[in-house]
Amino acid sequence: MNPIASHYLRIDGRSLGLFRVLFGGALIADWCARLRDVQAFYSNEGVLPNHNHLFNLKNEGKMVWSALHATSTLGEATFALFVILFFYVSFTLGWRTRAFQALSLVSLVSLAGRNTLASGPGDWLGIGLLAVTLWLPLGTRFSIDALFRGAREHRADTAAALQARSGIPTEEETIALRSPGWSPGSIAALGVLVQMVLLFLSLALQQRGAAWADGSALGRAFSSFAVATPLGASIGAGGLSVALTHLVRALQWVVPALLLVPIARGPVRAVAALGIALHGLVYGLFLNLGLFGWAIASMAALALSREAWDAVATRHVPARVRTVIYDADCGICFWLCKLLARLDAGRHLVFQPNQGQDEERGFTDLEKLLAWDEKKGALTTRDMPASVNAKLVEETVVAVDPDGNVTTRAEAVRDVLRALPGLSWLGVIVGLPVFSSIAGVAYDAFAARRTTVSTELGLAACGTGPAPAAKGDASARTASPATLLLRRISGAGRELGAALAVGAIVAQTAAVNPLGFSAGPLEPLTRLAWWARVEARWGEVLAPEPPATQGWMVTDTIVRDERVLDVLTGAAPTGSTAAPFRLGAQWARYLDTIQREEFRPYQSAFKAYLGKRGPRWAGEEPSDKVVGIEAFWLTGPVGTDATARMPGEEPKARRLFRSGRGGSGAFRTDGGTSSSFDEPKRDPASVTRRLQAPEALDEAPPAPETPAEAKDQEPRE
Repeated sequence: MNPIASHYLRIDGRSLGLFRVLFGGALIADWCARLRDVQAFYSNEGVLPNHNHLFNLKNEGKMVWSALHATSTLGEATFALFVILFFYVSFTLGWRTRAFQALSLVSLVSLAGRNTLASGPGDWLGIGLLAVTLWLPLGTRFSIDALFRGAREHRADTAAALQARSGIPTEEETIALRSPGWSPGSIAALGVLVQMVLLFLSLALQQRGAAWADGSALGRAFSSFAVATPLGASIGAGGLSVALTHLVRALQWVVPALLLVPIARGPVRAVAALGIALHGLVYGLFLNLGLFGWAIASMAALALSREAWDAVATRHVPARVRTVIYDADCGICFWLCKLLARLDAGRHLVFQPNQGQDEERGFTDLEKLLAWDEKKGALTTRDMPASVNAKLVEETVVAVDPDGNVTTRAEAVRDVLRALPGLSWLGVIVGLPVFSSIAGVAYDAFAARRTTVSTELGLAACGTGPAPAAKGDASARTASPATLLLRRISGAGRELGAALAVGAIVAQTAAVNPLGFSAGPLEPLTRLAWWARVEARWGEVLAPEPPATQGWMVTDTIVRDERVLDVLTGAAPTGSTAAPFRLGAQWARYLDTIQREEFRPYQSAFKAYLGKRGPRWAGEEPSDKVVGIEAFWLTGPVGTDATARMPGEEPKARRLFRSGRGGSGAFRTDGGTSSSFDEPKRDPASVTRRLQAPEALDEAPPAPETPAEAKDQEPRE
């Protein structure tokens, strides 16, 4: 394929593998946050029972699908989430990669569709990425699938073949065996590039307010109670936030240009990947946007070109060279050496059996040591170190460095890992004091049972046994005409699926963002994108600038034993925003949505939920049962702390609803314009009466004293 066309139509397998690991980790972290609120968002005991959600969606004329609409109880929802975790972990590890990626896609769509009031930009972007990359071979590298496929393809049968790396298919042979849609080019690869460019341009074109121009945008966002994460709140509106604002703003224009430049592909794409990673980390670390920032950071791997990988992966470092003396009679040992040979892109490892004769190299048993000659660029022999003898190599693996230093057992494993590109970090970890002791115990246990392990895995305990020569011959790596035809058909199907996914995302992005063009014939696909929850409304991400006002919810709640608290936090109710918002991205999105007038039909379910419990208040003990509650929505300037009561900056309060006997009266509203918290003032006789007959409180709330209070108690269904 033409190098320029390959630049746009192909993504290196190592980039795909790295993306899978990074994005899979982000999905698992997102799952952990969702598990904490499984009752609130995914069961009928939460803020939106499945029947309530479906009924309201039907009335709105919307169709949203979610497999989690089938779960009702907390146990069912919890079980469903653990099934999703299994899908995520399998996808991250690269086991049956394409199947578990499809299941992960269905899972994320289901999570986003189960409570549309809590879904946001992170869900939209995550689903879009899974949908487009589904048609790419994410399991090609750094995966369990690649591990076993590599072992099958590497047909080295002897020590000499292992050292010569024979049987490892070249890149060209791998491409020839794959069908269209995998490589060398795919619409999905182009779609990933287009998706990244449109995302950054959409943000750049819409984040054009004065706060972005003067550098105060992120500082304002970091000072906004529910928008900032605790880490973002700790930064606030300081000099660092100004620098980050200018950096993010610049990257949104620079990254698309770098992605499209066809020259100097290696370094240019590497710079683009760094920019994407920095941009994503700012959003992920400092803002409550769920998967959004972490999905962007994961996309950085997809920008890395083959040239960038080769510059690092194939770099030869003389100090890393090691001669590995392994047990030739151990099947699992030989298999592991084949795996290491496949991973050793820098040619740092020299493999030597602990016995036998190599006619080409002229050594017998341990008389000579095979070593790499840096000047000649070829193998040579030299004297074996005195400490290496037949007894030692029978008991353990041995690694010898260019200076003749010898390491054994776990220390040898550490040196071998340090020699491999991409796994040197693991060698560093194995060398740490505590981990080195653990590795030593694990290695000794494995070495003592290596014959049993070899037998159980179907590997010969004494040698690997010869395989037909044709299997190790590169010329035999061809497929039959029928197989190639089937691969072309399946490849064409994948390309069609990729085209639909890319077309739907492009059409939806153009429809809801001012990009200056219309998707035209692709516009009917917007329904597909919306149904899959790829809404792509990037104008909701701090555009045109973060608002100068903020809103947050407070509940004034009384429980049976007369304690007064906020069921959202489990602590005393306060209008203060001094402490950071700790409920996470889902709650931030949901609370901001549920208080709006257009979502009034959903408020009855939320009211019922708060009448029983809260996200940080279980309400399981009899004394913890809620007997009265008032919910308020506060608004004020960004950075407002209601306890400070600065003149002209006191937050405004709007009562959302009142349930049971109402709140404690600690929360005061002056004409609905200002608010503050005082110590509760309750009639002692009333308190005694309530404690003596708490069951009466559940039957009927006390009669309102004024017509206004009676109106407030009317149900808002």
